[in-house]
Amino acid sequence: MIDPVVLLVEELRAAQPALRNAAPSAQVSDEAWKLLHSALNGLQNRLLKTVPTSAMGAGELARIIAYRLVRHPEHARRFHDIADRLGAGQRLLNDLVWLRRLRNDLAQGMFGEPGQAVLPLLDLALVGASRPVLVFRAVAVQQRPAVAQ
Repeated sequence: MIDPVVLLVEELRAAQPALRNAAPSAQVSDEAWKLLHSALNGLQNRLLKTVPTSAMGAGELARIIAYRLVRHPEHARRFHDIADRLGAGQRLLNDLVWLRRLRNDLAQGMFGEPGQAVLPLLDLALVGASRPVLVFRAVAVQQRPAVAQ
């Protein structure tokens, strides 16, 4: 199954340019623009309630956090690096430790309002990045050759 966070992020990526292009103008009515804006807000609210089921979903959340912390380039860069690794299925202990430490710092007021705004996303990303990976192996049943009687 596809991680639900990955699906939501793809929907958000598709909706954002449509909203930008449909900014209130002579071609788009205010009502149509409000509907698009409302749909985008709905997707963002769903994202805040959706737990990632994989490292890939956690990576998407880390990437969103990086964009929201653009005024803190060192941390944003680290989030991008972690997002790249999680997106590739790599979960490093150092990344999880850093994310948990930063989570505590954000909860104590680091970065002020922007830090508080990304805290729920970071909590969700930590859940997804910390999930155990299950590996299913196929078991081949060997058939014995028929014995001639």
